Amino acid sequence: MSDEKIETTDEHFNVFREEANKWLDVFGLKGWGVRVLHTDEGKPSGAKAWLSAKYCDRIASICMAKTWEHPIANPPTDENIRRDAFHEVCELLLEPMDVLAGSRNWDREEFDAARHAVVRILENVIWEKSNAVHAEKGEVQHGKKMHDE
Repeated sequence: MSDEKIETTDEHFNVFREEANKWLDVFGLKGWGVRVLHTDEGKPSGAKAWLSAKYCDRIASICMAKTWEHPIANPPTDENIRRDAFHEVCELLLEPMDVLAGSRNWDREEFDAARHAVVRILENVIWEKSNAVHAEKGEVQHGKKMHDE
């Protein structure tokens, strides 16, 4: 395998698509029309994956490059592909804040609402899951550590 370029396969893309769809569902990003694509069209230089979004229309494409550069340093393993899919979904999660921050006429209340929406999603996904794991281990009961009772 050359360190120049490698073509990703349909199997690679299936891993990417499944992971992207999983995180879209986990984060509850239902208000977006999202396509997951395997393409080099519109690819930023050197990118393995990228997000293309139209905030006002709430449409987005999460793309995985057909051609990866420097595959020895960054091979298309399942782990790398899944991480890239997760990364692009996180980009979509933060898209409203990115658009508002770049706007000349941004509104602080609107920005705060967008930030709060992201925090609430993370709270519902990460904190709830973490709390459930601790509860299964008997480490938390009704919001208190077991040894605090």
